[in-house]
Amino acid sequence: MKKILTLLLAVISLNVTAQKDSVLLRFNPEKGSEYLLTMKMEIEFPKIKADVPNMTTTSTMEMKSKVIDIKEDIITQKTHFARMVLDTEMQDKKFHYDSSMKKEEMDKMAQEIDSKMSELKSLTLTTITNKRGKVLEVKGAEGKYADMYKNNQYSVEFPKKAVGIGSTWSGTSTMNFQGTNLKIDNQYTVKEITDKTVVLTLDGTIAGNMSVEAKKEKKDIKMDIELKGDAVVDKKTGQLVTSDIVSTVQIMGQKVTTTTTLTNKKL
Repeated sequence: MKKILTLLLAVISLNVTAQKDSVLLRFNPEKGSEYLLTMKMEIEFPKIKADVPNMTTTSTMEMKSKVIDIKEDIITQKTHFARMVLDTEMQDKKFHYDSSMKKEEMDKMAQEIDSKMSELKSLTLTTITNKRGKVLEVKGAEGKYADMYKNNQYSVEFPKKAVGIGSTWSGTSTMNFQGTNLKIDNQYTVKEITDKTVVLTLDGTIAGNMSVEAKKEKKDIKMDIELKGDAVVDKKTGQLVTSDIVSTVQIMGQKVTTTTTLTNKKL
């Protein structure tokens, strides 16, 4: 009897531990909650000459969002542009742009960039997402901006079942980039589960043929992008907390590396 009781307690203990170490990931924010999403991208271009420093570009974009409605499995958010900072360094030249500056404080090049930013600066998006984190619809934008939010390598669609450390799942989507349809394949693995967060690793690829014009002729060039990184998801709300993704693209025999850091802060 004592042995049976001991065995029963051991089984109960194992079940409790298994439940504690698994989590059902769902997008479950509170209505009215507001967030500031900051996306920093650092792009390093290949060297033109061995003795010439690499050209680098760093852009930081801030977007504010608010959860305006929740109905059963559907979450509606409004998102608008807040700020963009752009820094480019090429050989001995440096360029700086900050959308929060007054136009009279900008140099000529920054003013030209600012005039092209008018569409983005006035952008207000309504995104409709389900509880698994899949963006179903984007309203308020056409073309590149709508697609940037609906299908991108930074959003995470959660699996149907609960996951534990070592669990993997994959997702496939398409993204239109400057008229080119790109296929995105992502694989996620649960790296760590804490009391408040779930840490994921990402391995992915983006592939497609891009049409470019050279010597007045259009040519299709195969583009392959490799993605690797980590993402931290809030266990309670399913909101992305932070992510760091390094993408490497091989195009026309040249390698371009982009490091993207996302931070999502509740206001």
